Amino acid sequence: MPNSLNINNQGVVYFDGVVTFSEIDGSTVGKVLTSNGTGVSPSFQPISATGDVVGPASAVDNDIVIFDGVTGKIIKDTGISSIAPTFAGNVSSLSTMTVPFDTTAGEGMYFSDGRNAFRQVGSGVANFFFGNSGNSTLSGIANTGVGQATLANLTVGIQNTGMGNGALNGSTSGGGNSAYGYFSSFGLQTGTGNCSFGWGAGQLNISSDFNSCLGFQALHSSTGNDNTAIGHSAGASITSGSNNCLLGSQSGSSYTSSESNNIIIGSGVTGIVSESNVTRIGAGGVQTACFIDGIAGVTVASAVPVVIDSLGQLGASTIGQTTVSSVVSGSAISLTTATPTNITSISLNAGTYEISGIVNFTGAITVTGAQLASVNTTSATIGTQGNNAVSSVVPTAGFLLGDNSVSIPSWILTIATTTTVFLIGQASFSLGTTSVYGRISAVKLS
Repeated sequence: MPNSLNINNQGVVYFDGVVTFSEIDGSTVGKVLTSNGTGVSPSFQPISATGDVVGPASAVDNDIVIFDGVTGKIIKDTGISSIAPTFAGNVSSLSTMTVPFDTTAGEGMYFSDGRNAFRQVGSGVANFFFGNSGNSTLSGIANTGVGQATLANLTVGIQNTGMGNGALNGSTSGGGNSAYGYFSSFGLQTGTGNCSFGWGAGQLNISSDFNSCLGFQALHSSTGNDNTAIGHSAGASITSGSNNCLLGSQSGSSYTSSESNNIIIGSGVTGIVSESNVTRIGAGGVQTACFIDGIAGVTVASAVPVVIDSLGQLGASTIGQTTVSSVVSGSAISLTTATPTNITSISLNAGTYEISGIVNFTGAITVTGAQLASVNTTSATIGTQGNNAVSSVVPTAGFLLGDNSVSIPSWILTIATTTTVFLIGQASFSLGTTSVYGRISAVKLS
């Protein structure tokens, strides 16, 4: 006889004529038929409650949902739309998402790591902070901080951006500063327009303005203004110096105080302590050739030769330069008979020179001796004839005809220090008066 399954009018289930299940009635509503093992009749059991989640009676469509409490079974509506979120206050913490965190606070966003949920953005506007950054007294505008203790002391500053542990930590009222990296611009308090990128870059800058540094500890100790440093430890030890441009790993790393207005280009071009207003390109003994376009074939008016010394310093050559001084006839110098008299002089720097001159005698005199002309490094002293002195004898009648000139040919003079060279005239006479005027010139040979 085949097996049969039957249910009577009381809801009792029979299998081959034997009661198999308990009666199906109101007590089985919401339950499921559950096996109790081999040889044991199945029975109705309640549905397990593990993992049930209960929400509010109502919610706003598209709002973000979070857990309410720690049971894992209760959720709630944050009031924040997932489509177009707007923030009337601050989002205080990823763990609580209380909105607004502080009804007196300004507009902005703050996400904490959960350990310090009270470091919010104060009453400022349009600020964003993430990860225990920002300051509860902040009233500034449009600041962004990401990282432990970033912008932790900011109060009234505006438009600052700090990313990295301790970045812009000390900033209180500065504006327009950007710092990226561990402790970058850590000590900056009131400075404006500074940009720091890298571990410890601009770390000790306190109140300076408009510095830019990129690289590990670049401008680490700088307190000056308008410096630019790019490269590992570029200008790392400079303090109060300003207006420096340093490009290359360790460029300007020898500067330790107020060195200013330097341009340093090249890796390892460290500069020299205390120098200012210097340009250095390339490290000594490293570069073996230099190519600069736009020089060869270009003619420059009033140009002077360029020289280079053994240390690589460039300079304008003075070789071939002429130094001149003259006295015109209208300003002629009166002579006393047989007395050497200075007419004019020139000052020459160290070097070798070709010196010449001309002395003009004017007036009416009774001649009693020679007229002498000289160039000399000794004041009012006639030099050696045939070397740096010349004599001429113009008779009395000659003075009645007009002025008389005595030319001094080239005299080669080498001097080690700055020296004055005089143009000197002398005449011997018994009656009348005479005066002298003339010109001295020197051409530098080396």
